[in-house]
Order: sequence, then C-alpha cells, then structure tokens
Amino acid sequence: MSLHTSVLVVGAVILSSGLVPSTGGAQPAPLSAAVAGLVPIPVGPLINNRSVGAGGTAALRYAPATVSWLGIRFELSGLPSSSHDPGGDPGLDGRIENETSALFATAGPEFDIPAGPGHFYTTATAGVARLWESSSRFFEVTPGGINGYAVASGRATNFAWSGGGGFVMPLSSGRSPVSADFSVRYYDLGGVTYTTPYPIMSIPGSGPPIKPSPTISHRQATMIAPSIGLAWRL
Repeated sequence: MSLHTSVLVVGAVILSSGLVPSTGGAQPAPLSAAVAGLVPIPVGPLINNRSVGAGGTAALRYAPATVSWLGIRFELSGLPSSSHDPGGDPGLDGRIENETSALFATAGPEFDIPAGPGHFYTTATAGVARLWESSSRFFEVTPGGINGYAVASGRATNFAWSGGGGFVMPLSSGRSPVSADFSVRYYDLGGVTYTTPYPIMSIPGSGPPIKPSPTISHRQATMIAPSIGLAWRL
C-alpha cells in the first residue's frame, strides 16, 4: 500500500464517519484511557526484514461534551525487537538476519459512530518514532556449524503516522466503566536502514585481513496491526 493511497483511504473513512449523525446509542466519555496489545504484521519490503511480533499501546482520548462524536486521541506505542531469519544455506555471502524495535508517540482526531451499547470509531494519528535496527551476517566456515559472525546496529528518528478504526463494547450492561476495544491499524514508522557487515577474514599467507564493504538496504517500516485491549472512563 503506497503512502498516497493510504492517506486517501484513511481520509475518506474519517470524512464519512464525521458526516454520520451521532444521535442515539452510547456516547464515549469526555475523557477515557485504553491499553491494548498489538500484533504488527510487516507489509511491503519490510516482510523480509522483520517477523510478525508483538507490541503494546497506551492511549488517552478527550471529547468535548458538546461534540461527543469528535475526540482527540494521544497514543504511546512500543514494538519489542523482532528479527527475521530467512534460513537456508549461509552460502558465499552468508545468512543475514535483520532486527527492528520501535517506540512511537502520535496524536490525531477520532470520529465515533454509536452502535447499540458500544460505538465504532475511525482515527488517524501522526507524530514521531524512534527506531533501533541491527543486522547480522553468519558464515558457515566448517560443515554443520556457524563460525563467522558480524553485527552492526543503528537508530533513526522519523515522522510516523497511522490510520484505521475499531469497535468499543462495554463489558457489562448499563453504563459500564470498562469496555473491550477491538481495532485494526496501518502504521508507517518511516525509513529504516540495515547495514550488514562482513566478518574480517584472514587467509594464511595472503597478507593483511580482508574487510569487504557492508551490504546496505533501506526499507520503509510499514505494518498492519490488529489489536485487542481495554478502555475505561476517567
């Protein structure tokens, strides 16, 4: 999914949500909080550089009492390190494993549509992401064992954005203060660079050790993340 396509889709969903009347049904509280677990699924070129992992997010939402269908959402999310191992024979160039973790803070509008005791919502957020990346190269020097190893790491601070929506359902009848929150989001955390070095190689009688140039690849950190969590009124 390209950046322009994603922006158009998210924008259309938010616009249509904002135009839906919000009379009737359950209304979100003026101030609420939520915590959720994420399952980030890499999309695009990132699929060969990060595995499906786990993460978490904490959010605050404020909605003016006079416009309860429109809110402002603040989120802090984190993705622990998740590496990708392509497997196979290390071969001449070795086997490469890339690894990425991230921490990002975003904020943006949320639009709500009442539905029975709960409500649907759409949201788009933007902010900043901090990414930590590393890349390892393994060589099989002797049959059946990994004997050569080199690793390099880096970090980046990027513009980040997300878009998606979900459904909030009270856990009990009446105005329950705690609700279940189910959602799906698309995240773009900006660019990530993997710099994969070669181990320093020395062949007896061949002179000084050889240090080949590293392999450098640039990827866009994009993923789709279904989540499930709890929301409650403050």
